[in-house]
Amino acid sequence: MSEPLFAPDSTHAEVRCWQCGHEVTVKPNGLPAGISGAEFERRARCQKCGTGWPHVKVFPVTRSKWGM
Repeated sequence: MSEPLFAPDSTHAEVRCWQCGHEVTVKPNGLPAGISGAEFERRARCQKCGTGWPHVKVFPVTRSKWGM
């Protein structure tokens, strides 16, 4: 099973279409609870051009356990 898209301290995600560059901001309360990052990317479609599999960056950016 994949990790959830939003960690407990995450505030939002920026979602960008790789085809047309359209960007939207998604907040945790606008999605099903516990949805994984992989599932979100699989289901997401650009509202402008319809392309799937967007680039997703969750904020605040969490550091790995090695501090990178």
